Order: sequence, then structure tokens, then C-alpha cells
Amino acid sequence: MSLGDMLTVFTCLDNSMQNRIFQDLKKFQMTFNVDKVPDFIDKVFCLVSIRNCVMHCNSLEILIRFYNPKTHELRKKSDRKKYLNMIKNLSIEKTHDKS
Repeated sequence: MSLGDMLTVFTCLDNSMQNRIFQDLKKFQMTFNVDKVPDFIDKVFCLVSIRNCVMHCNSLEILIRFYNPKTHELRKKSDRKKYLNMIKNLSIEKTHDKS
């Protein structure tokens, strides 16, 4: 299942099921350090956009700057910051304890 498909399925679930899944993901520190389901959905949506941009060899700069490149509609400053922070966090090399 793709990230986009997973996000679609997750958002179609009722709130109690979303909360159960979110709490399980939180136990494994897989919630992007957010405490609410809507914030988690927003982070995953951002992740899907970044993943698609990278995998299809598109420009991250365009993704960050433009809400809609075809109409040249610019993102709000807060939205640009959200994408920049996610890209920064994704670019940090993670080390895993092998013990």
C-alpha cells in the first residue's frame, strides 16, 4: 500500500479507530512528535507530497514555494515553513541501536 493510499484509508476511519492507531504509532515514536490526530494527518500529507516530488524528480524548491505551480499560486509562509521543517527532519541521518 502506498503512503497516499494509507493516508486515504486512515482518514476514512472513524475517529475512535484513528485514535487507536495513532496511540499505537505513538508507542513506537512514529507520529512525527505530534500529539493530535489532525496534526499527524497533516504531517503525513506533507510527507506524501515530498515523497512524490522526490520520486518523480520534481523540484523541492517548487514544492516549497508554490501551492499550485500551474497557476503560480504561492504557499503561505506557515505552509512553506511546514514543508521546510519536514524536509530538514527527513534529511537528518538516523542511527539505529544494533544491540
